[in-house]
Amino acid sequence: MATSRIRYLTMLHAKISSELGRPPKDEGEFKEAIGKSDVDLKALKVESLDELFVSERDGQPMVVAYGPSPFGVDVVAYEQTGVNGMRQVGHKIGMVEEVDEARFRELVPASGVAKAAK
Repeated sequence: MATSRIRYLTMLHAKISSELGRPPKDEGEFKEAIGKSDVDLKALKVESLDELFVSERDGQPMVVAYGPSPFGVDVVAYEQTGVNGMRQVGHKIGMVEEVDEARFRELVPASGVAKAAK
């Protein structure tokens, strides 16, 4: 899988969580922390921080986990829709996988883990 925005977002979530000593509490704190870090947006192939939070595959804002995650849930970001029935899902450890709907439902409880980026 080529390096994608969700991979960058997942890696940044891990980096910022490590720097803060906890996951970011909300999108504002996450974006502020990214803005203060040494991240080069051009190297991530985006023109703005907001663009980083939008899937280049389905064109929708990605769903990102904020605050403490529910027990057993290690997903930190995922595509709302994905492409051809497959969504990319980012895990706390930095791994990104492309999953079908059945696997997605195993990884993400019915209530979801987070809210879509604004």
